[in-house]
Parts: sequence; C-alpha cells; structure tokens
Amino acid sequence: MKKLQLFISYNHKDDDSRQELDKWLVNLREKGLIDEWHDGNLIPGDHLMSKISEKMDEADIILLLLSQDYLASKSCRDEMNYALGVTQKKRVISIVLKDCTWQETGCKDLLALPKDGKPLAGWVSREEAWHSVYEGIKKVVDELQHSFEVKDEYLKELQQVEFVTQNKTGTILSSWS
Repeated sequence: MKKLQLFISYNHKDDDSRQELDKWLVNLREKGLIDEWHDGNLIPGDHLMSKISEKMDEADIILLLLSQDYLASKSCRDEMNYALGVTQKKRVISIVLKDCTWQETGCKDLLALPKDGKPLAGWVSREEAWHSVYEGIKKVVDELQHSFEVKDEYLKELQQVEFVTQNKTGTILSSWS
C-alpha cells in the first residue's frame, strides 16, 4: 500500500489548529497510510516557493486550513488557487477553522470539513468537530488507497501484449493493437 502524501496549507496565525490537526492524524500516520508536510518542515537554505511548489506537486491530498487570516494572505491565496487548479489530479479538502469568507472563493465548490462546512470554532464540542474532520480525511485516504491509476506508458506497453484466452471451443490469440 502506497503512503499518501498530504500537503497542509495554513496561515501561521492558525498554527495552533495545524498542531491540533496533527494530533488527529496520528492513527493514519502510525498505520503508514499518510505522510504530511507543511512549511514548518522547511530547513535553512530551502528556497521557500520552490520547495512549497515541489511538495504540492508531490501531494496526493492538499488540506486548506481556512480562516480570514488565511484568505487575507497573498501566499496562502496563491497556494489555494494552485490547489484549486489541480483538483483533477489531487484531492483538495477545505477545513473551515473560523468564520470567514471562504464561500466567496473557489473553495465554495468543494465539500468542506467539518460536516456541512460549519467552522470548527462554531461547534459546541471542539473534539466532535475535529472528529468530523478526521473521519472526512480518513474516508478520502481509504478511497485513494483502494483506487489505482494506469500510467500512459504502462497502458501503451499493455496494448502491445498479445493475450491468450481459452473457452469451450478453443484457444484464441488476440492483440489489441
């Protein structure tokens, strides 16, 4: 089973929420299902934007931790717009941390977490809200773990292969090309 790569896009003012999310992802991480990355993993000498772009390109799932601070940040909006532009290739999940204008962005077309896109801050039980986020992410991880994609190069090679099939009347040699 392939370990899925998660990219977490967040505003540093929401780092407490990113750390809380990290606690909720522990089971998926310990089972070897995911490995997550965020810009807090940058090391001295890394070129900020190129490393972020590289990690977003490598990601199977991109998590957008939405707040008004996030939406007010140009670099966060750039990450969000990039993520929304690659939704055919990657799963993008909006996590609404606080009341904000996220429904006026491209994120409005995505089913947001927690349940019904209700901001985490608006839940009576914070644990219940985070559990909703965890269950949503887990569902996506399970789906991606049980799906596969045939790469173009392999498909071309497969089309060149001759197949032998047997039925009651005899053996048939056929080619797809």
